[in-house]
Amino acid sequence: ASAYQANDQFQLARDTYQKAIDTGASDCPKEVLYLLGALDENFNKGSQARDEYQKYVKDAPSGQYVSLANERIKALTINPNAVVKLKTR
Repeated sequence: ASAYQANDQFQLARDTYQKAIDTGASDCPKEVLYLLGALDENFNKGSQARDEYQKYVKDAPSGQYVSLANERIKALTINPNAVVKLKTR
């Protein structure tokens, strides 16, 4: 999935991350929830992104991206349209 994301194939990346979560893969890192949120923001789905960030913070309270997720939760709670686009190659 990260290879898709690195090549700006954001929908394929999102689908692959979602499949990893849906299949309940035991080796699926919690950071995937954060990445889903970032991809959702890229697709202008602010409310959905906020929900993914909230799941990430709940499931990985000491995770690598918790502070960033909390910033995005706050911004998207105030304005769900205040999405941040991913930088492309």
